[in-house]
Amino acid sequence: MSLVDVEALVSQYLRSQSEVTAYVGQRVYTALPETKAYPLVRLTRVGGVPPMSRPLHMDAARIQIDVFGGSKATTLDTMDAIREELAKVVDEAPVQPLGVVCGVRFGPLAYLPDADFEPAKPRYTLDVTVTVRPAPLPPT
Repeated sequence: MSLVDVEALVSQYLRSQSEVTAYVGQRVYTALPETKAYPLVRLTRVGGVPPMSRPLHMDAARIQIDVFGGSKATTLDTMDAIREELAKVVDEAPVQPLGVVCGVRFGPLAYLPDADFEPAKPRYTLDVTVTVRPAPLPPT
């Protein structure tokens, strides 16, 4: 059994939540596309440690969530919607084929305008630790 692709699981989950898609549509990515439409969300695994070494199936992945574009207020509203959805994923989300979310712990939220644009484009960034395990195998 291999570890869960946490970036794929979380991005798929967020794209299925109307509170998030109201702001960004389906623009929740694990890598930014060459042609970008804003606002958008990028998820990047930046670290994490499995909570136990054996059996190696659980993972506590540290994900950085970046919300780019729109006004500063819209960017923050989008991040708030993401936080609300992730806060309830453990209680309300069904088992997904990609895995099961066992816990979510939020880290710092920061406003870091993207200076690659003139003027700088609004960007909020949030660190989240998402603990996951593989979905149960279907009976054979």
